Order: sequence, then structure tokens, then C-alpha cells
Amino acid sequence: MDSAELKRRFGRQVQGLREAKGLTQEQLADRIGRSVDTVGNIERGVNATRIEVAYQIATELDVRLPDLFTFEAAPGPSEVGRSAASTALANILADCDERTAGLLLDMVRLALKLAKAS
Repeated sequence: MDSAELKRRFGRQVQGLREAKGLTQEQLADRIGRSVDTVGNIERGVNATRIEVAYQIATELDVRLPDLFTFEAAPGPSEVGRSAASTALANILADCDERTAGLLLDMVRLALKLAKAS
């Protein structure tokens, strides 16, 4: 994969994760302390970005840094949303004690059973 293709894929990944999170380019730019033009250029694959900025983007999108570089196959909107949701749930559970995490897991399992039944 050449440099231009790498930047395009990275940009599409950032855009998909940003949209799954429900953020505009302006909101993401504000959160990472960069301009809207910078975010737009990253998403269009015009510019590469430093690892520090990539880390800020991952943090604001509630994903792990490696998730920004996981683009062997172009993820569809549902896959991007599911990945972002999974990461967000993992972050919530990481902040809980063991008892609370267990209760939340039980609640998620029950919610999934109810969703399948309807």
C-alpha cells in the first residue's frame, strides 16, 4: 500500500468513527485543538498526521489508537458503530468495580434477549 492510499484509508476510518460517534468535523477539531481544515484534510487523505494527533483523535472518538489503523477491509457503517460501541462499553466497565461490572453485564445480556424477542 502506497503512502497516498494509506492516508486515504486512515482518513476514511477517522471519518467513519467520527460519524458513528455523532460528531461533526467542527466538534472533533475543537476537542483535539486543531482546525476544521486539519480534520477535513485528514479525513480526505490529503494530509498525514502526527502520532500525537492520532492519539488525541482516538481518545475523543472513544477508540483505541490501533482501531484508527484497522482498515484492511473497509468497514460498513454498522461495523464502525459496533466497534465504537464496544470500545465505549469496555471503557465504562474499566471504570467500575467488579460487582458493578457484573451487574452491568447481566443487564446487557437481558437487553439483548429482549431485543431478540421483539
